[in-house]
Amino acid sequence: MRRRLLTPALRASRRPAPASSTDGERACSGLMLGPKRPDAVICYNDLIALGFIKEARELGFSLPRDVSIAGFDNVPYGEYASPALTSVDFQSEKMGELAMMNLIDELHGKGEESAGYSMLDPHLVVRESTVRRELGEAADDAAGSDGRLPKSVTRMPAAE
Repeated sequence: MRRRLLTPALRASRRPAPASSTDGERACSGLMLGPKRPDAVICYNDLIALGFIKEARELGFSLPRDVSIAGFDNVPYGEYASPALTSVDFQSEKMGELAMMNLIDELHGKGEESAGYSMLDPHLVVRESTVRRELGEAADDAAGSDGRLPKSVTRMPAAE
């Protein structure tokens, strides 16, 4: 059900951005000062996310209270950001080790023996830049004090 609720919103809010921290800063200004401020932002990589965090703080936003932010890569300096960056770790170091071992085996004529397929599972490294909110809690926050949804919030039909 969550996927069904989120998919249209995710498609509608995609924004192209190159991969630098400066582009993350620009994206932050556009999103956070725009008419529909998001609850969470998932960036293409950690550099964009770190730029987003920097700009959000300069604009006076509190992370993750005002917006949660996550990236992809799990670069080492993400844990030193303030707040520390939540990121998806693709185990790129381990991937490099496996690639090097395969290359060495190939150079030593053992390529046929060790030929195979390796799959490394990504994992989420949760740090301080995100906060978990239950679906009902997010809906309650979106509703005004009178319980009505603001015009910018669309209630999706329940799963059948």
